Amino acid sequence: MNYAKRSEQGDIRLTPGELVGKNGSGGLQITFVNLSRMGCTFLWFTRFLEGQEDTPDTHEIDGKKYQAFRESDAVFLKEIRGDRIASTVGFSLREIPVVLEEIRQIMTEEFAKGEQL
Repeated sequence: MNYAKRSEQGDIRLTPGELVGKNGSGGLQITFVNLSRMGCTFLWFTRFLEGQEDTPDTHEIDGKKYQAFRESDAVFLKEIRGDRIASTVGFSLREIPVVLEEIRQIMTEEFAKGEQL
């Protein structure tokens, strides 16, 4: 299962596995979130997934706001545009290591491309 895939625009599309189609916090259906390629968004989300203490639970970039939060058995990420939640993705705790590895792989490939230019 691929949880993280590079989109044609360069963003990372995060797709749920175990939680697909279920309702997350606030009753929102778990679908997918496009994590912006701009700035340090990928790095912010990996740090949040790793549980680094100094990582804020929100990140704003390029007109988008992301809000990440933990519940007892899962991690969720909301993409907010304006005042509305555009989409929500969630991962069970056992899926997080795989999600992290896939995001890191995409980041490594992007870095290697930049080095070759």
